[in-house]
Amino acid sequence: MTISASAVPAAAAETQIPEPHGGGTVIDPKSRLRFYLVGRPDETIRNGKRECVRVGHADRTYPVKQRSSPPPPRGWTDPDFDDSGWPVSRSPLRTSSRRTYSLLCARGRFLLADPKTARLTLTLSYKGGVVVYVNGKEVKRAHMPEGELAPETPAENYPRDVWVDPEGHLLRHGFGDPAKYAKRFAARERKLEGFELPAAALRSGVNVLALEFHRPLTDGVFYDGKPRKHAKRYCNWSTLELTGLELSAPAGARVAGPATPVKGLRVWNQQAAQVATTADRADPADRLRPVRIFGARNGWFSGQVVLGSNSAIRGPKAEMSDMTGKGGTIPASRVRVRWGLPDGPARTRGGPRTFDGLEETPPAEVKPVEGGGAVCPVWVTVGVPRDAAAGNYSGTLSLSFQGAGPVKVPISLTVADWTLPDARQSATYYWLVQSPEALAMQYKVPMWSDRHFELIGRSFELMGQVGTRIVYVPMFRESYLGNEHTMVRWVKDDSADGGWKHDLSVFERYIDLAVAKLGRLEVVCMHCWPRTSGGAYFGGGKKAE
Repeated sequence: MTISASAVPAAAAETQIPEPHGGGTVIDPKSRLRFYLVGRPDETIRNGKRECVRVGHADRTYPVKQRSSPPPPRGWTDPDFDDSGWPVSRSPLRTSSRRTYSLLCARGRFLLADPKTARLTLTLSYKGGVVVYVNGKEVKRAHMPEGELAPETPAENYPRDVWVDPEGHLLRHGFGDPAKYAKRFAARERKLEGFELPAAALRSGVNVLALEFHRPLTDGVFYDGKPRKHAKRYCNWSTLELTGLELSAPAGARVAGPATPVKGLRVWNQQAAQVATTADRADPADRLRPVRIFGARNGWFSGQVVLGSNSAIRGPKAEMSDMTGKGGTIPASRVRVRWGLPDGPARTRGGPRTFDGLEETPPAEVKPVEGGGAVCPVWVTVGVPRDAAAGNYSGTLSLSFQGAGPVKVPISLTVADWTLPDARQSATYYWLVQSPEALAMQYKVPMWSDRHFELIGRSFELMGQVGTRIVYVPMFRESYLGNEHTMVRWVKDDSADGGWKHDLSVFERYIDLAVAKLGRLEVVCMHCWPRTSGGAYFGGGKKAE
């Protein structure tokens, strides 16, 4: 197995000069971009003044305060800017159809051997206006005013034709309008085609393409006009988007980017708030940065990195060091390392699967998916002790693989000077539902066996970490919960009196275990809702037997 340069920290990736290839696309719509959004209410010109407005109930228009979220950090277009904390996505990068964002910033990297001989061509499709930067230097702007730009500087306004039909009614995004007025809808998308990046802005090694998209002012006709039928919300559309991106190189160019197939194993940063998918792939120009985790005392906080390879990843293992800082040490025993499970359904038919589950035991092998590579996120979760000192702590996650040396991933933890209450004392908590049958199916163990109850106990432990205080008990089989079994057994009484007796042994053991792991329960919900009580869920249209 080959460990590529971007799998190690610092700037080692900058020394990896790509070999000549047949040219083609360097950055394409499937490439991962890091992005940043600035929120600001929609703006228009009314009574000769620029103001923030919105549409409320019954299509009533009213002004709102001109409040914006923070602008992008200073120097965000520079090649050395650390964007590992920015979320990752592929184009199209869309914003709100209610136009509640005024600025969209995106960054992509590529490797270049010789800037003097490279002829890189950029093609964009977008809504709004765009400013193009290469390595921190502006090289092009389109549908933007001249002069100095601020985050709230509007792009060139759209002509009125893209807002209304020939009779002056607002265009709707349905009801046949897109087909009937196709040219007007098409005019909403703007293009920058065949722009050659100036060689003077390029450099040998890692280059950064930064794109800054601005929102135009909304034509006043949107707020003063009316659709032919229906509510005005059917006329909303986003005026700030990156809808298409392609950076291409000629044949023989020594250049590589996110669209270039990468051999060997890679490790890259990903925000904990973003779910990895089986379609994710490595960026040959990306640098591995420290995994930054922020938390408080007496809580658990996470970060993640993602493993990717064009071939199978065999025998992955992880070892975590102690977390040390000026305030002391958080031992490695307080750190959990878990591995992503691609058990989520595809978002679209034939599309990528998400990693919705975590497993404490590393997989023996991560196999490539059809048409792609092998992907596996690795989660690092730190339990900050109640007596930990506030401040910064650092440690190292060592990832090793069959036939390859370890990859060192820096882990950074910032502890706030505040202590979380215990989960049981929190005013709010997650109302999770424990499913005995799901555990039995997943781990292939007999229902109500000792091993099954062991897994149920572990499930309750995890639920207790978020303060769950309720359990559900299905009182009969095949209820609306979709359960096949019941916890209360009805046993035929063979005595002279006949009738039925109740076996409560499973129910009692289940409740005892819940109390032991969760503490005092606030609710024990006896589920008595049969499928035949209405609806068609779980075969509810059938007659009760």
